[in-house]
Amino acid sequence: MVKACWYPSRGLIYLIAGSGCNVPAITATKAMPSTRDRMLTALMIPYIPCTARFVIISLIAAAVLPHLMGLVVVLPYAVALIGVIIISSFSKVHLKFIGGKAPYSYTLPPLVLPLHKAFIKKVWHYTYEFISRAGGALIVIFIIVMWFLSISGPSGVIGPKALDNPVLLRQTWLGIIGNALSPLLSPIGIPWQFSAALVYGYIFKEVVLSTLALMYGVEEGGLIHAVKSFISLPSAIALIVFTTFYSPCIATLITEKQVVGLRLTVINTILQFLIALGSAYAAYHMALIALR
Repeated sequence: MVKACWYPSRGLIYLIAGSGCNVPAITATKAMPSTRDRMLTALMIPYIPCTARFVIISLIAAAVLPHLMGLVVVLPYAVALIGVIIISSFSKVHLKFIGGKAPYSYTLPPLVLPLHKAFIKKVWHYTYEFISRAGGALIVIFIIVMWFLSISGPSGVIGPKALDNPVLLRQTWLGIIGNALSPLLSPIGIPWQFSAALVYGYIFKEVVLSTLALMYGVEEGGLIHAVKSFISLPSAIALIVFTTFYSPCIATLITEKQVVGLRLTVINTILQFLIALGSAYAAYHMALIALR
C-alpha cells in the first residue's frame, strides 16, 4: 500500500508552530535529530498560513463573506493540508536517500523555577540568534530594492509622490510587475491591484493591506468596502485560496534556505506558487458551479 502522505510525527509540532510565524518554526527544526525529517518539515512549514497571511484572508472574508467567517477560519488550513500532502509525497522521492527516519520520542525535563538572570540571558541569546539568522541584512536590502521599484519606472525616478498616487504607482516597476502577474489572476476575476499588492507580500505579508489601500486610494478603514466593490464571491474564494499558499515572505525564504539549501528552497517556492495558482483556479470554478 502506498501512503498518500509521508511526514515525521515529530514534524507536526513544528507545523502547528508555523501557524504563528513560519520563521521561528523553520529555525526550530534544527533540533530534529534526523536530517531527512528536518528538511522535509522545513519544506512543509511555508504551506501553513501564518498570522499575517490570515489577516489578509480575514479582510477578504469580512468584505465578501461576512456570514461565513467560521468557514473562512477552517478553509485556509484545510487547503494547506492539501499542500502538505502534495509536498510531502513529492519530497519523499528526493529526500529518501538523505539520512534515516528517527522514531518520535520526547522526555519532558524536570519542572523547576528558572533563575531570572539565566532566564533573561537565555531569552536574549535565542532572540539575537533568531534575528541574526533570519538574514536581517538581506531583508533590509530587499526592502530598499522594493522601495526603489515602487518610486521608479521605465521613465525614470518618479519619486515618493508615486506612493500617494495610484495612477503614478501603476507606472512604476512594481506596478508593471503587478500588471505582469495580472494575466495569471485576471481570468478568475482578481483585479491587478491585488496582483501588485501581493508582490509586496514578499517583503512582509503585513504590508499587503496597506499597499492595497494605496492602490484603491482609500484609508485602511475603508478597504473592506473597496474590496467588496471590486471582487465577486467566486473570485474572493479563489483569492483566499491563493493567499493561503502563494509564497512566504523573504525572511521565511532566507531561513528555509539555511536549513534545506538554495536549490530546494527555489524548487519549493516555485512549486508552492504553482499549487496556489492551480488551487485558486479550482476553487473559483467550483464556486461558480455551486452558485448556479
